[in-house]
Amino acid sequence: MKECPSCHKLIEDTDCFCSYCGCRLDSIPYKEKEPQYQGNYSAHRQSSEDMPSLGYALLGFFLPVIALFVYSKQKDNYPTRAASLLHGAFVKLVLWVIILFK
Repeated sequence: MKECPSCHKLIEDTDCFCSYCGCRLDSIPYKEKEPQYQGNYSAHRQSSEDMPSLGYALLGFFLPVIALFVYSKQKDNYPTRAASLLHGAFVKLVLWVIILFK
């Protein structure tokens, strides 16, 4: 056990920070955790090419089977634009259900 230089309480030898006051202990080198790669970084930021698309939404509304095929091809590179296809198909499905059960 060692003593914290800030609050003078006893702490474990392996601690990087004092559990009482939070003081960083420089006697033990502190390694910051490196960010881990989570896949395609471009999917996390929206580029000017990946914007919601009215044309894709209309395609999803009028041709939902083709829209699902296009969605499967576009979802990795342009996720926001591809989601417009699903939104259009979903709107058509909701309208179809409303008309059918009215």
